[in-house]
Amino acid sequence: MRKLIIVYTLLFLSVSHSAGQTRSSDLLNLMPAESIFLHLNTSLLFSGEQLDFKIYCLNNLSENLSDLSKVAHIFLIGKNDKIIISRKIMLNNGTGQGDLIIPADLQTGSYKLYCFTNWMKNGSSENYFQSDLRIINPYFPLPVENLQTNDKDSTPIQVEDITAETSKYAIPLQVSLDQKEVGKRQQVTIDFSVADASVLQGNYSLSVRSFAPIESPENSIISFQKAFVNRPDHYSNITTNNNLPEIRGRLISGKLRQKNDGTPAVRQKIALSILNEDPLFQIATTDGNGQFYFNIERTTGNVNGFFQLIDDNWLNLELVMDEDQSSFGKISFPEFKITEKLHDYILQRSIHNQIERSYAAIKEDSILKDGQLNPFKIALPTRYVLDDFTRFRTIEETMIEVIERVFVIKKSGKRVFQVRQELGYDNPELVPLVLVDGLYLKDHESFMDYGANKIKAISFSRKQFLYGSEYFQGILSFETIDGNFSEEYNSSEIQELTVATAEPAKVYFDQEYSASTDDKSSRIPDFRNQLLWLPEIDLQTQKDKSFFTSDIIGTFEVVLKGFTAEGAPVEIRKYFTVSE
Repeated sequence: MRKLIIVYTLLFLSVSHSAGQTRSSDLLNLMPAESIFLHLNTSLLFSGEQLDFKIYCLNNLSENLSDLSKVAHIFLIGKNDKIIISRKIMLNNGTGQGDLIIPADLQTGSYKLYCFTNWMKNGSSENYFQSDLRIINPYFPLPVENLQTNDKDSTPIQVEDITAETSKYAIPLQVSLDQKEVGKRQQVTIDFSVADASVLQGNYSLSVRSFAPIESPENSIISFQKAFVNRPDHYSNITTNNNLPEIRGRLISGKLRQKNDGTPAVRQKIALSILNEDPLFQIATTDGNGQFYFNIERTTGNVNGFFQLIDDNWLNLELVMDEDQSSFGKISFPEFKITEKLHDYILQRSIHNQIERSYAAIKEDSILKDGQLNPFKIALPTRYVLDDFTRFRTIEETMIEVIERVFVIKKSGKRVFQVRQELGYDNPELVPLVLVDGLYLKDHESFMDYGANKIKAISFSRKQFLYGSEYFQGILSFETIDGNFSEEYNSSEIQELTVATAEPAKVYFDQEYSASTDDKSSRIPDFRNQLLWLPEIDLQTQKDKSFFTSDIIGTFEVVLKGFTAEGAPVEIRKYFTVSE
């Protein structure tokens, strides 16, 4: 029950400050702190390669996966604390997944990867997840500081299996390979043997990747666990002005203020439209400081957001989005030296990467839908496909001649749409929520003379409903043939700004070969360094996993990481060799 009280209090805090701030602050101080660990597929990358990662967000109090934050923030940092890449990743019951493409113009050197939740900003930045990355750009001259001319001290990197017994945690989990030596494009099977139910119910990720002869930073879950168990259970002195946890989705915030003197615009309703396959529409109300919040549960990445004022216009008001005020503390970058002996390896790997990029279109990862339902698709029972009727020139003419129970009236000299109520008398003070390709249309007059020949279908609902804090008499949705209404519609009512939402999850490419001579993939070059990446593997249902080797020979590393249902860390490594 106390957890429900805390959650509902935070939902209220997301849109306004209340008089009971002291009580709210007390509840915030009861909420557990969080920590994050990332399983990285590698910490050594070439420019243009993909860094894959699995996020484990932990509750410091229970020492188990956290169900508090729903978004993790990831940053790739270069020298002079320059942010190279930033991403938002959706978390589901404490885990999330994503990837970063290393930019082609990055200089060879050491970089830092950070990850944390908004809630973690209330603690020390030293407790953020951080990992050193080494990046090589073979297409630019090697910086002098990264070149080691004396090779006498360099020794080959040794590989050794790490089992559940040797990982300092006695976990009853065995991982074995059906082959230790294998040829090109051959199938390898990983077997999992588990005797404990708490291990079966854990959360794990699996990587199979070529082992590079270049020393790379350690990313050990065991080292993380040593520091994690000593971290504070709660943050101290939290108030409603601190960084709130993103408990529903990506928290987008900003301020609305007067242009002339910067004073806050209070109790103003702001509409936000985000356009994609399933458009999003939300309404937020500014508080006493002109502050507003939108909770975005969709995973659309960086997209354009269309902002409109419900009851006012932009003549005297301006919208200022809150910037990400993340602080990383003092950042140090370890020395990264490359010996001349590695010349052939770097040349060969860069050639392999160029060949792989040439065939990237047929080895694409698949984007997963976020599962968030579009309420407007459900709530529009009546639909007119205009090709089924006589076509008229304008939208207004079409509404009059074709669409029943929807009509046009004049208010204050402007034409507006009206949708008849299902029961009772129509209320002319209420207007329908009008959407065109998902874009909220406040100014109905500007759309009345739009060419009806561009419209594919018109759908509507006659139900009156409350959305945010605004009442609407029905929903009226227009779908254009090309689906690009926002690109050709210009209105002073709209402010268009970039909105950073969470990235969509993916199903990563898994190469397969068959014995058939008609297998088209057999004729395509295969220089994959990453043979398998499974950010989510369920040991309750999956007792083994098979994958295929590529045309690359050498040593490969199998890494399983994660946490058991009781919060114990798991890290197991196995090695095998691919030969001619």
